[in-house]
Amino acid sequence: MVINLCLPQFRPRIHCNKISADGYEVENLISEDLTKRSHGFRTEYFIKPPVYVTVSFPFNVEICRINIDLTAGGGQNVTGLEMYTSAS
Repeated sequence: MVINLCLPQFRPRIHCNKISADGYEVENLISEDLTKRSHGFRTEYFIKPPVYVTVSFPFNVEICRINIDLTAGGGQNVTGLEMYTSAS
């Protein structure tokens, strides 16, 4: 079974180490508002990599699959992606 754990009812927390473009805040990725969620997240055009996005959950998670749309648009390109997991 596949469950989207980034939905608000699972109370995920999200943080980014860089500023976002107006209307494309990192919180959009876990928003209850479908319009915000569809906008996604984008940093300001002048931000240089790396950009760290941290998602945490109030419970342990066994990750089997992660779906990420890397289409950026607006002249921004995604050239690499790294993922790390940890348990606390």
